[in-house]
Amino acid sequence: MPSYDRSEPLVLDPVLNYSTYLGGSSDDGGAPGLGIAVDATGNAYVAGPRFSSDFPTTPNGLSQSAPASGATSGAVFVTEMNPAGTAELYSTYLGGGTGELGVALALDQAERFM
Repeated sequence: MPSYDRSEPLVLDPVLNYSTYLGGSSDDGGAPGLGIAVDATGNAYVAGPRFSSDFPTTPNGLSQSAPASGATSGAVFVTEMNPAGTAELYSTYLGGGTGELGVALALDQAERFM
């Protein structure tokens, strides 16, 4: 049996801060957010595949109104959620031809999406 530092608390079940659904009426590729980053204020940035034409976007996002003509696969979505997971602060998608996936994202030192 592996050992652990008995001077530290043993956590068997981590606390779930929140859980939410993000997507449209399609299965959005059957994949969850594949890239996730959190800034110093607790906002969560999520990226992944988008297949639904009704994927939620925000007015301040740069998005296409529908998948590109003749698209056989989806686009990449990027969404910023508030710390409670109750509101999308920013949500957009890019691409929509074939093969876009979106598997990672990062924040720079100023905590801007990269």
